Amino acid sequence: MGLPETTLYASNYNKDVEIESEMVRQMDNVVQEYTFEEDEMITSALGLNSGLKMKGAIPFKEFKKTLSTCRDFRGFYNPKDGDIYVTNTFTVRGTHSQVAARMANYHYKCRNPAFGVMKEQEANSAEYLDIPNSHSAVYKNDYAFPSPLADREVIVKIVWKRLGEKSIMVAYHPLTSHPLVENKDGKSMIRGSLHSAMLVSQLDNGTSVVNMDFHINFGGNLPTAVINGFIIPNFNRIASHYQAFFAYSLPLESMTKTDGKLLGELLINQIKQARKKGGWTKRADLGKVGVDEFLYISVAMRKLLPLHPWFRALLHEISLNKVKVAGTVRTALSDLKDHDSVNLANCLSTIVLSNTEATAAVDHWIAQNAALEEFEKKNEWMRPFFAEVAQYNLKTSNLGLRLRVFGGALLSMIDLVTDIYMTVQFFNTDEQEQYGRINAWLISLTIFIQILASYGQNHRKLSYFFQDSVAIMIGFKPTLDAYRVGSGAEKEEHQIISPLHEMTLYILVCFARSHKSELVSLLLVLEHRAIFPL
Repeated sequence: MGLPETTLYASNYNKDVEIESEMVRQMDNVVQEYTFEEDEMITSALGLNSGLKMKGAIPFKEFKKTLSTCRDFRGFYNPKDGDIYVTNTFTVRGTHSQVAARMANYHYKCRNPAFGVMKEQEANSAEYLDIPNSHSAVYKNDYAFPSPLADREVIVKIVWKRLGEKSIMVAYHPLTSHPLVENKDGKSMIRGSLHSAMLVSQLDNGTSVVNMDFHINFGGNLPTAVINGFIIPNFNRIASHYQAFFAYSLPLESMTKTDGKLLGELLINQIKQARKKGGWTKRADLGKVGVDEFLYISVAMRKLLPLHPWFRALLHEISLNKVKVAGTVRTALSDLKDHDSVNLANCLSTIVLSNTEATAAVDHWIAQNAALEEFEKKNEWMRPFFAEVAQYNLKTSNLGLRLRVFGGALLSMIDLVTDIYMTVQFFNTDEQEQYGRINAWLISLTIFIQILASYGQNHRKLSYFFQDSVAIMIGFKPTLDAYRVGSGAEKEEHQIISPLHEMTLYILVCFARSHKSELVSLLLVLEHRAIFPL
């Protein structure tokens, strides 16, 4: 990682801080005078969320909670008139005015390199037409739609207003025209409308909740391919970038456990993005490039590296996700070198291989190496950060999750096949049909119990229930559970217990099922005790 890069990025960050500090001063200390029209815009923004309950709106199925700080992310489309409704709620660190200022700076002209390319691309399609005062602006944005559709444009007036001691509303109100627009370049554009509201509310723990609601119409109905291939990916990208912008800007001294988890997610995303730039043969080197990008983009990591230079080598080696022989590192934290980092990384990869949960693997790893325990005392974000990285390695390791899943699938299906085979053998053997019936009854009972448990877990989403039922019928359910736990799947909203607890429940059922043969054997011994004397 070159020194010029880190110096440039630090300089840009300091400029961002200066701009945001002035915005905070304006919000906190300068008295703002609002016109009747501007107050109406704020009132309209407050009621925007009711649009999500409109009749005829179809929910977007491909929306996902982008990062762990995301509380809610939903989208709806009304095919009748082309209205698009999106709501996104997430938490960020900072006071309400600090968060509002940082959101505004991101939207205006952020200098964080994580979004530099994106903002340069947007600079050609977006411009501020007018800034009437310190609490409002007029903004125009162009949208390039795929051919043969015509491009779109929207013009909005942005107004912010403090609603209370700990909340600020930013309203985006559509304008039908503006003197500085009207196709000044002669390009044919369809004018749409954007009505948006951003409410920032400060909590007592120094964290703020951001609720963003959008109502967009790009000038009528849109093809399904445009919705799925353009609209949904765009909103996913915007939602994740807003949250990442805040996380990358966090200073090291204020990092918490929650921040550590979020930074771990961003590191994995950076590695994934870097690896898309080349083929499989370049996977290892590109993974290291992703690590370096993460280290010099993050404000916290830029400060950490001069204090602990070995940290870069540790992340490099962990990104390779290779299982090698490694022992405990007994070197003190102050004396750690790059070769110690390699041993620490190999140690983590080996421990991850022998665990089904990344958190347990990281707990073991830290407890085994005193230097890591000492590092955690000064950096509480460390454990959840590496838990995210270990979870990714567990999911992608050829010897980890895949080995467990395929091995479990084989053993599970063999168990069911042998049960069925023995049942058929009993029925085909004279005077042993009753044991075949007992075996068949026990198999049916365990399958019924598993299906009943699956219904209790997934009855609010029948597609999950039917998927699990098929897996149960073919003996594949334990494998499916192992995959969900190993890949880091979390409890869905419709479920009662987590995937880990569900897997534990089915392990108990399978344990009971595996002992039915002993029951049948015991019955045989009792009936033929003359042949098998006790």
